[in-house]
Amino acid sequence: MSNIDKILPSNNEVFDPMKTFEIFGYTNVRRASDLEKGNHQIFYGKKNGIECVLKFIDITDDIVVNQKVLAKEEYCYKHLPKKYLLDLMEINFDYKFLATKRWDLLNIHIDKETINDIISLRLETLSQIAADGLPEVNWEHYLKIFNFLFELEKLGIIKNANGIVGIFQENRDLIMNYTKGFSHGDFSLRNIKKHDNNLVVYDFEYACQENPMFDLATFYAEIKGDSVNEEYFMEKANNYLLFNKKLFDLMKIRRSVLLLYAFRKRESSHPVRQKYEPVFNDAASDLLNEDK
Repeated sequence: MSNIDKILPSNNEVFDPMKTFEIFGYTNVRRASDLEKGNHQIFYGKKNGIECVLKFIDITDDIVVNQKVLAKEEYCYKHLPKKYLLDLMEINFDYKFLATKRWDLLNIHIDKETINDIISLRLETLSQIAADGLPEVNWEHYLKIFNFLFELEKLGIIKNANGIVGIFQENRDLIMNYTKGFSHGDFSLRNIKKHDNNLVVYDFEYACQENPMFDLATFYAEIKGDSVNEEYFMEKANNYLLFNKKLFDLMKIRRSVLLLYAFRKRESSHPVRQKYEPVFNDAASDLLNEDK
């Protein structure tokens, strides 16, 4: 029996990540508790003398779903400019992991220069990336958003779900026909860092074909509440022909609903609710008042 055969799962067994990495030649494998988030397990390790980060994709028990996530990661590492990416070492579809070189990534300090750089990255660079190999967001997704809205209203988290759904329906053509291209899908500060003074983007499990306003709305939530940076963001975004204020507000609502629904059972003091309720309320107010 080969080493690889030893880790092939039988029946409903699951892979043992630590064992898997060691058999594939990684040494000194240990959990990277400082990096773990979501459903993924993150490890540090070493291979051929190179320090690396290993991400074990474990979203569901369905290996096909996990492989689709890895396929998105592979697509993005092939098509995005290298200067914005980590150094990919390998992607293993059978054993549900990817490995990148370990870099010392720095959290981003939000200032005018950073806001400029991120808007430029999203509306100039990423908008040029082919996205044919990624799934497209369709109207079925928005029907789910509408159901989430009504559920959030029942819970007292948001108001006027009917009015908001109506605005989305009125703007269906704008939403579905606006320029689409590559979208990161989770364009937040936890997935945007700096290395050698350059922006680095990673974690592409939500990558898709999408209008660029959704990524901008995701980043905007990070600066909501800072009036100086909010004003500067809007001033700079409005300079781009690709920017559309109404679609931006619609995407702020959509992003907020996704997060608020995911954390709907948490207390109102939870950081996610504290962040996204104001984003939702302001965007909803702008859109509802605009239609009066």
